[in-house]
Amino acid sequence: MSLGQNHHASQSLQKVLSLKDFDKAQIQLARIHLKSGDYDACQTELDSFRKNHDKSSVDFSSLEQDLKSAQKHLKNARSNIKAKNYSKCVEEASAAIKISPQSPALRQLRSDCHFMQGHIQEASGDLTHVTHLSPNSPIAALRLSFLSYFFLAQPLEQSMKPIKKCLHSDPESKACKKAFRQLKALEKELAKVRNFSNSNGHRSAIKLLIPKGNEAEGLIEKTRVIIKEAQLADLKAGMDEPLISAEVEEVEKLSRLLTSLYSFGCKAYVGLNELKNSQSICETLHARDENDIWGVISKAETLMANEDWEQAVNLLKEAYSKNEDEEEISSRLRKAQKGLKISKQKDYYKVLGVPKNADERTLKKAYRKATLKAHPDKGGSQAKMTALNEAYEVLSNPELRARYDNGDDPNDPMSGHGNPFGGGGGNPIFQQFFQQAHSGGGGNPFGGQFPGGGGGQTFSFRFG
Repeated sequence: MSLGQNHHASQSLQKVLSLKDFDKAQIQLARIHLKSGDYDACQTELDSFRKNHDKSSVDFSSLEQDLKSAQKHLKNARSNIKAKNYSKCVEEASAAIKISPQSPALRQLRSDCHFMQGHIQEASGDLTHVTHLSPNSPIAALRLSFLSYFFLAQPLEQSMKPIKKCLHSDPESKACKKAFRQLKALEKELAKVRNFSNSNGHRSAIKLLIPKGNEAEGLIEKTRVIIKEAQLADLKAGMDEPLISAEVEEVEKLSRLLTSLYSFGCKAYVGLNELKNSQSICETLHARDENDIWGVISKAETLMANEDWEQAVNLLKEAYSKNEDEEEISSRLRKAQKGLKISKQKDYYKVLGVPKNADERTLKKAYRKATLKAHPDKGGSQAKMTALNEAYEVLSNPELRARYDNGDDPNDPMSGHGNPFGGGGGNPIFQQFFQQAHSGGGGNPFGGQFPGGGGGQTFSFRFG
């Protein structure tokens, strides 16, 4: 009995009792029933002992007390799972298991309570005990296999072990045959998705995961359907109980396999730079697992596209603290930090009213037009002219423009470089305006008249 062979021990003790009314054997038999969780059989043996033996027996009293305690904890566990108080259910079931460690039903009950809380690893641990205690039970094997593959995302070989044991015990088991074929087919498609994802075959990965039009349903939808059907009994396969309790709400949210599939899909859309298409699947991924790097990256890319640099930096900094070796995170953090720095410096493109990809001709034309409005004699001011000159002197110089675009403003003394044209005298273009104003040469640094000035009229700059 010390080896856990309760069934054989029970048979031996019953044989002893049939030969002689042996009180110790009857107590031992009651204890076996108690450890196995067969409380009715335990009570029957105790009632029989009470009629024929001394009720003051220490063994009898202790056993009777343990039985009452186990029955109480079992009742409380069932009440708590019904009331959706799952942590209390685990507590009560655990207390009962201490008294009845070889009860498959108690292990299954505690597994259900763990699962309801999303504690899949603990639920799987109890199911492993159930398969050991009930080695010929196909439903126990299928439950363990299902949790392993769909909810823990364990490798196929490991998840298949309970099913293979089931088929070894019963080669004709319809339920285990069906599960075997199902997992094999899913794994084949999943392997293709992994390969496409690792080789940057993003479009092909999306086609397998989320096909459109008249194509067959994708791997994500297939997986969702299988998980949903697991909450129903499969009478055709000889299963009168579901693999997962129908009481579990939004069960698919607990599936790590589904989370992995959403991650592959999100990565594919981000890799294709299709932020609009990525929004739905990546938001779903981030809601399921806020630490998944592709959900974080997609959210950060969207923030950066909207020039919300500060939020992007904060998001990526947090992700980087958990994934310091992940280049996909660190490279985007550098990009966001650069964008944030640029956003806080003077916007020279805005000053000139040109896009960021403006060529030299566009810059010059915009500058000429802007100087008309900034001219002091036309309602402008020296400050406006200074701003225009600062912008033009940087953007018209390829080297300075490159520095500016990288977040280093050449006119910012805090950037470490200072004004590239030296102090005191200001920039040469502004000086040219000033010199022309005093030499009567007009006010146009490009020579002659301002375009659009009308009739060849010229304007001189006058300060003070």
